Amino acid sequence: MSPAVLARAADVVALWRELGAQAPASAHAQTAAETTLQQFVFQTTNASAYEAPPAVLYATTEAKDFLVLAALLLEASQPQAPEPTLLAALQPLTWALSGQLWTARRDALQEVLIAGDLGLLEAFVDGTLGDFGVLGGMLTALCRTSPVQFGMCHLATYVRFLDGFFLLRRRVAVEGAAGLQPATLALGRELVQLFSTSHAMLLDPLWYRTMALALFQAPFAEVLPESRLTRALAPDAFLSTFVLYAGFTPGALGLDRFEPLVRLLSDQITAFHYREILALATAQDWAALDAYVRLPAFAELALVAPISNGTAPAASDFATIVQHVAPLLCSEDGDPTRRSSQLSLCRLGELHVGLQAMLRFERERRLDVVRLDDVLEVDVRRKLDVIDQEKKQFEVLATLQEVANRVSAAIASSLATLQREIRASTASVLASIDATRAELRETIGTVGRQLQDDIRAGTTQLYNEIGRQASAIRADVAESSRRLETRLDDTGRAILGSIEQSKQELKYQIGAEAQRTRELVEQK
Repeated sequence: MSPAVLARAADVVALWRELGAQAPASAHAQTAAETTLQQFVFQTTNASAYEAPPAVLYATTEAKDFLVLAALLLEASQPQAPEPTLLAALQPLTWALSGQLWTARRDALQEVLIAGDLGLLEAFVDGTLGDFGVLGGMLTALCRTSPVQFGMCHLATYVRFLDGFFLLRRRVAVEGAAGLQPATLALGRELVQLFSTSHAMLLDPLWYRTMALALFQAPFAEVLPESRLTRALAPDAFLSTFVLYAGFTPGALGLDRFEPLVRLLSDQITAFHYREILALATAQDWAALDAYVRLPAFAELALVAPISNGTAPAASDFATIVQHVAPLLCSEDGDPTRRSSQLSLCRLGELHVGLQAMLRFERERRLDVVRLDDVLEVDVRRKLDVIDQEKKQFEVLATLQEVANRVSAAIASSLATLQREIRASTASVLASIDATRAELRETIGTVGRQLQDDIRAGTTQLYNEIGRQASAIRADVAESSRRLETRLDDTGRAILGSIEQSKQELKYQIGAEAQRTRELVEQK
């Protein structure tokens, strides 16, 4: 928004303040001023019937009506010189506009979320595919200074959350698990706090779907293929998921809705690593197992890895999980700030300690160097240590198998629970559809019967009306016939009189002619 627009808005606020000072006790003058201001900004004074123009709803940052309103609200909300009476005059219509703006933009966001594509959502929010980026900044500034939290402030909060989340993903991708900075972790906690602002926002499906997409890169948690589990904690995979999850405190709003899904993801990652380690230990491939549980070399990190044709096996992130991710999620005994029940990823730390001891024993047993004390004396205790280490190795393998079975059972139980919930949800939806269909049929039947009754009543009324009209027509015809007969009688009598008169005249004429003829005959 240009300084010139803000300057003009400041002039309007100053003029409003001057009018209020000149006529503070005149209710009529105050009402007239409020009406004029509302007509100037909204072209109406009726908040209940106000409908925002499409340009305000879908091209908000370019709509003059919205820019004028935003400039006035910003100037009237300045902390050093607020103007509450102007805000009160604009408030009813601003409530109506902001509610319609939130609804329109919310529907547009829902369509993007249905696609389940984080890249599309980021392009939609950063301004590549719309004006959300500029609009979010405007609404954030407006809602930060305004004493009234309008409906469009929900949109400002939503845009702030998405901007922060995509910034978190970029920072996580750059820093990686080993280089996560305190500012990045603080950003994750800030996003969780912003997400858990209120129960009303958490009940909104838009927030739930957005958080699910942010956590799982999909509309919901799903069973992942091994190709994704191999590098599940890579910076471009689910590392940001656990950074966000670490920001939840015990009892935080919304945690109960996402914790089972995060546990499902954790169980899949844990079970995958147990299976891989168990396979290597069973095959006694100690070199491969040693490489599996070690941190990757610097050249193998995500940002500096050489270009690969995809044929080389991916490095394991087992040690990365144990040394860098687990400390974010797993509490020490007696730590009240952490959750009472931990993720299965926390069990990998214990496994890592046991594997390191077993691998250290294997390395020492295969050393070619012969020590002097081994040559000079037979150390019974060393043999006992070997036996003890082999026993521990067997116990580790047995524990691996047991934990792998337990985690697999947990995953199967989680999947069964999800399937039951899906079936229950599907049954509920089908029942709702059946109930709606029955209600619709009943409504259609009622409307049909009412329509038939209306048709019968209309037909009866039409018959009656036709009868009345026919009677009137018959009366008109009878009257016309009577008049015609009367007229015909008068005309007929006149014609008969004329005929009789003509007959008489003809008789007289014939008689006269006959008389003249006789006279002529007699003369001859």
